[in-house]
Amino acid sequence: MNNNTEPFLRLREFKDLAKWLKKKLPYPLAYFCIAYLWRLEAFYIEHKIVTAVDKAIEPHLPSQDFTTPHRFSSRPSEVKGLDIIEIQADYEKD
Repeated sequence: MNNNTEPFLRLREFKDLAKWLKKKLPYPLAYFCIAYLWRLEAFYIEHKIVTAVDKAIEPHLPSQDFTTPHRFSSRPSEVKGLDIIEIQADYEKD
């Protein structure tokens, strides 16, 4: 197994965990665990980014919900079994 975990693991916590796995587990099992850890790290980083951005923009979001329900209409057409379906939404301009 490659002794250098630096190229594909980015966070120190995950690098330390990968080193521990390589020392304590047999090679094939360590390989699969580190691969799982690599993907888990990507999900963790993405989650931290989304959470940080959501928390940062929360004070700047409007306090009221301005969405209006969409109108849905369906009427029969000339072709049997094929209805004409329309969805309409009203948008207010500032």
